[in-house]
Amino acid sequence: MKINNKGVTIVELLVSLALLSVVLMFLYNLLSNVTFEKNTDFIANSNQANRIDIINTIENDLILDNNIEIENSEKSERIIKLLDTIQFLWRDIRGRRENLNPLFAVGGIYERKNPYFEDRLKLTKNGLDTELIKSVKDSCEDTQSNTIIGYVPGFFSNEDEITSTLSPVNISEMFTKIKEEVKAYYA
Repeated sequence: MKINNKGVTIVELLVSLALLSVVLMFLYNLLSNVTFEKNTDFIANSNQANRIDIINTIENDLILDNNIEIENSEKSERIIKLLDTIQFLWRDIRGRRENLNPLFAVGGIYERKNPYFEDRLKLTKNGLDTELIKSVKDSCEDTQSNTIIGYVPGFFSNEDEITSTLSPVNISEMFTKIKEEVKAYYA
């Protein structure tokens, strides 16, 4: 197999496509969790296993690159590309294009590797449970100082409560801030 000037091989391209499909599956499962309130324990356990597999795949294939030491600038670039993919996500199914861009996102770069906000986003009658999100954000110093909340106005029934309780920024500003933090972390 021939390697071009940038060192990208067909195998790396296939791994990238596989990783993207795993991310799409994860986001679809995450959206279906929000949509369908009656999940069985089997589905919940399966989703947890899928999330763990996705996190390990991202760490091993995107950042560690099969235990080959790569430069911090390359790690930063790979994570930023993943964030761009999530920010502008869409899919085509049988000729029908669906926009999967996030309408609400919460997260940040934390000291501990902990999914603080996992299973903490609850929708009730098209409104977000802002008190639950705020309680998780205020639960420790790490989340208080490092959490960024972004949302797209016009989709939730309790927008006034969201803006007053959570003080969000728009989605593109949130992704820009996280990308800047990633660059600073790997600088």
